[in-house]
Amino acid sequence: MTKIPPIGNQTITPSSTQGSTNMTVHDVQVALNEIYGPGTVPENGDFDAKTQQTIMRFQDEHGLTPTGAIDNDVIQMMNDEIARGPRGKNPVAGVYDQKPRVPDSTPLFDRGRFDPRKVLRNMTQFDNLKKTTTDSNRCGAAVLLAALINQDGKAGLIRATHKLEKEFRTLGIKDVARDMKSVRARLKNGTATYGDLALIQDAVVRRYGSSHQGISGPEMYFMFKEFGLHPPRSQRGQLQYTPGKTWPMKIPLLDTHGRPLCDENGEIRHHWVLLGKDPTGRPFAYDPIPSTETDGQVLPVEPYFRYAAAAKQIPGTSTGPPPVDEDVANQLLAEQYGE
Repeated sequence: MTKIPPIGNQTITPSSTQGSTNMTVHDVQVALNEIYGPGTVPENGDFDAKTQQTIMRFQDEHGLTPTGAIDNDVIQMMNDEIARGPRGKNPVAGVYDQKPRVPDSTPLFDRGRFDPRKVLRNMTQFDNLKKTTTDSNRCGAAVLLAALINQDGKAGLIRATHKLEKEFRTLGIKDVARDMKSVRARLKNGTATYGDLALIQDAVVRRYGSSHQGISGPEMYFMFKEFGLHPPRSQRGQLQYTPGKTWPMKIPLLDTHGRPLCDENGEIRHHWVLLGKDPTGRPFAYDPIPSTETDGQVLPVEPYFRYAAAAKQIPGTSTGPPPVDEDVANQLLAEQYGE
């Protein structure tokens, strides 16, 4: 495990190293590869553009000004991050916060720019709005929004609000239709907030959820399809993720001792997460429940695959992705409704 020595009041930049190798730069590169995965940056002590960009990403994710320079604040936060162990080490077993990661009034746009990665790091399935009522069952809706944001950014959300507005108008539920129209206007003019994401999630659950347990597997398949999101190709039972492609995964929730959490009826609580690749081809997992063990909602993907494989051994759990075939989804939906 890397521990970077402090550098006092020194600030290291590409220009200050003057093209030579630097031991602190090397240590920071090793740390970045421990945090973000092997091969993220070269480990040669050369303060190149890729190293600077990755430091800026780390700074931005940790509330520091993204200068790309190395100073003691960056070093301390990297050491703290590494000391906590690999991200997602125990991704869905722990203490959960049923509250938003950022205030509902927080703007989605940063200086007029919509940053999909940053939005996904902050968006959860919870809010403090009195108007919304489905927080505890909103993981599927949050995962849908995460997939739209990952694939199409702001445009995906605008399409979603337009679709939901039309559907709720057809159903005669005018207040939700008006909400979706207002949210779309704020997305277009750059004044939308995380509270607006909560309104969209709430509308999705009201439109597509069928029970107190939220959205089922076959319902998730058709919901994704209706919003223009299609499953990755399956090869020998394994989903093949290409850049920009994601697909949900259903997993059980565990407590800090690794035991399944149950609802008031004694049924194991299940949870939707999103697995796949961002548009650059980088694998990631999006988890809509905040955990005290993570500092954001975007996490490494491998621990979730390992967790899902292990969770299949827990009696009474339903683990895995929704169907990827329409005929199978139709059959499961018919069974769900007793047809």
